[in-house]
Parts: sequence; structure tokens; C-alpha cells
Amino acid sequence: MLTVSQQKLAHTVFASDALLWVCRQTTCSAWPWPTTSPLSIDPAPTVSVTLPCDQRSLTYSADGAYLGVSCSDREGEAFLWLLRTHDQANRRYPLWLRREAGRYDNEEVLDVAVDSRGELTAVTSDHRIIRLAGSGGMRDWKVDPPKRLVNTQETAALRAAVGPWLATSDGAYTHEVAWTVDTPEQPLLLGGGAFFNGARMWVSHMSKGYHRWDGRALVKTADRFGGGLPGFGILQEIGPWQTDKLWVSYERAVLFLDEELREVHRVDLPPSTHPDVAPTFRMNASGTRWFAHHLTGEIDVWMPR
Repeated sequence: MLTVSQQKLAHTVFASDALLWVCRQTTCSAWPWPTTSPLSIDPAPTVSVTLPCDQRSLTYSADGAYLGVSCSDREGEAFLWLLRTHDQANRRYPLWLRREAGRYDNEEVLDVAVDSRGELTAVTSDHRIIRLAGSGGMRDWKVDPPKRLVNTQETAALRAAVGPWLATSDGAYTHEVAWTVDTPEQPLLLGGGAFFNGARMWVSHMSKGYHRWDGRALVKTADRFGGGLPGFGILQEIGPWQTDKLWVSYERAVLFLDEELREVHRVDLPPSTHPDVAPTFRMNASGTRWFAHHLTGEIDVWMPR
């Protein structure tokens, strides 16, 4: 177990193939992956980045090369960072909604996503999807989210996406939709909650099972997973594995699934260091390091067999 914080909790932990990143409040720090056994880590990070604002939302690309941050103390602002391996970390392409010809005076950035090309997608409080390319060019689309089924006076939240997907709705349940780059004016009807591995998408239709997007339509998968795993607790999170698969973490185990959601293998998680909160599972982009970080700040790192 690596202890990277004795006093502060690790809010966000992610990785490139070279570095392990830990973000707390307005600082992100990185350490090289340990290579000796027993695992140990230098108390001093290799590189640290001071974020320009208190974060409302923080996201990172699958390869750990880019970090996207939306600000809670500066309404209408978001930043894209390029994280270089050992020597530096450069901030790039700030997104200031309030400076864009006065069109966004009252908007806030609510969610951000970033891909491995350095393309930042933001969704705003005014139901706008904004995509900032790595070249600095920007496009935006005003969208109409579906209503929340529990309160038809409110619209569902928006979640930023990457690649061909611009964003999805979140909170409309059987009326969930997604917007794509090709047809941003006409959302795709999903009928359930979506989860992604890059450009690939799967949708949960509850009792009707799971479907995956094959580029033209939603196709029923051969298998499925549930909200609970007997003996291993309830579902915690779903994430990308390799280029076309998924991992599904429960309180005490992680399932690795192929694109048809069939189980490939299962890994037990280390015991939680906090009695009421399960550790959060993550991996680096190539899948050569797995890690789980705990509410108390410790990080377990191991390699797949």
C-alpha cells in the first residue's frame, strides 16, 4: 500500500502509463509508478500542478495526458491542461464563457470531458454543449434536454462526452437521449442510462437488459451485469477497459467484461480502510497497473497476472 497523504484525503486519482496523479482541492501531484517490491513511493512528487480555480468538475483523458477542470469560484470558466511526463505541466486553452461576445453572461460550466487528443467538451447551465478543439477552435450547440420523470418541471442534467458523442442526458430514465457530432440537432433516443469506452457506448434498459451501439443502432448484448454481486456488494462504478471492453466495480470486487458484457475475469479489491466507504478502482491506459484509492488517502497498487 502506498500512502501519499497522511493528512489530506485524495479526491481524484488517475494515471498515465508513466505517472500516478493525485488531485486534492486546487493541486494535482504526480509520482512515477513504483517498480520495486515491496512497493514504495517517494514522499516528494515528481511534478505538481496548481489549478487556476476551485474545481466544480474535474476530468481526465483515458491516457492520463490531459486534465479538464471547470471552476466553481469563477462562473463560466473551464481550463484544459496538457500534463507532460516528468518535466512540466502546461495549462492550455482556457474557456471563458463570459468573454465570448457577451453571449454567455449568466452561464456556468457544469460538467466537462476530455479525450486523448486534447479536445474538451463542456456542458453549461443554459443547456449548451461547447467543444473546444486542441487547436483552440470552438463550436457550440444549444440543446433541449428531456424532462426529469420525477419532476416534469425540471430538465434532466447533461453529462459531457467525447469522440463522436457530445453529451448525454442524465435523470430522464426511460427518456434519456444522446447528442452526436453528426446530428447535434436531433438527439438519439437511448431509453436508458449510457456508459462509454471512448467512442463505444452501452445502454442499460433495466429489465429489458443491456444494449450496445454498433454504429447504426442499439443491439442487445449477449450477457448483462447487475446492481449487486452476491458476496461482493453493490455496484459502485463502471469504467473503460482496453479499447472495447468495460470494468464494473462492486464494493469488494471488479468484473472485467467483453463488449457483449460477458465476464472475462474477476479481481478481489483490497479491504477498505474506511468502514462505510468502498475503495475506488482505477487503472492506467494500457492496463498494466491497477490501483484502488481509499477515503483515508491510501492507495493500493498492483499488476494484473
